[in-house]
Amino acid sequence: METLKLGSRGGAVAQLQQVLGIAPDGIYGPATREAVHAWQQRNGLVADGIAGLRTLTALHGPTRVSERGNRGAFLDMLAWSEIGDRMLADSNNGYDIIVGSKPGAMIRMASYADHPRRLIRIKAGLASTAAGRYQLLSRYYDAYTRMLGLRDFSPRSQDRIAIQQIRERRALPDIDAGRFDLAVSKCRNIWASLPGAGYGQHENSLNACRAAYVRAGGKLA
Repeated sequence: METLKLGSRGGAVAQLQQVLGIAPDGIYGPATREAVHAWQQRNGLVADGIAGLRTLTALHGPTRVSERGNRGAFLDMLAWSEIGDRMLADSNNGYDIIVGSKPGAMIRMASYADHPRRLIRIKAGLASTAAGRYQLLSRYYDAYTRMLGLRDFSPRSQDRIAIQQIRERRALPDIDAGRFDLAVSKCRNIWASLPGAGYGQHENSLNACRAAYVRAGGKLA
């Protein structure tokens, strides 16, 4: 989602205007700014008249994962494992979460234009730049940006990177075929919350991960 403000033009502005119930001319002028300002005030957001990430998420609802079927369910499981149900529900489906967040005390990105690149101290001797739905480190974001030709850290880009990471572990055929346990074992060295990851951080059980995958619509072999 791009930030929309005075002077912005295009289809995203027209869509915003339709949601706000004003004439959709595609031009972010004073009337649109005032409508955004009023909506922000009514909904307890910072009332600056700028439609940034949090305002647009509140207006349009959380972003859904771009993949479908077993792949989408596996991505949903990863997000549940890394972030948890409550923060997924209280954010833009996890896409704007920065490492170190806790329920009720989330650290959120202000824009998807780039990886936030914030080094957060987790505990003594451990700091991380992980961010987004799949808690990607900034150095890996830079590498995958070049590899995949990405221009931002948008939800779609985050999904594409996660799928590429799974592909590199040769787990996509297993996910497609419903061989969930085998796919998790192949991917556990990427995501510290998966069972058997071995990074000294909290790991979810295989049974809990499998249940999250099934809840998301995943099929088992």
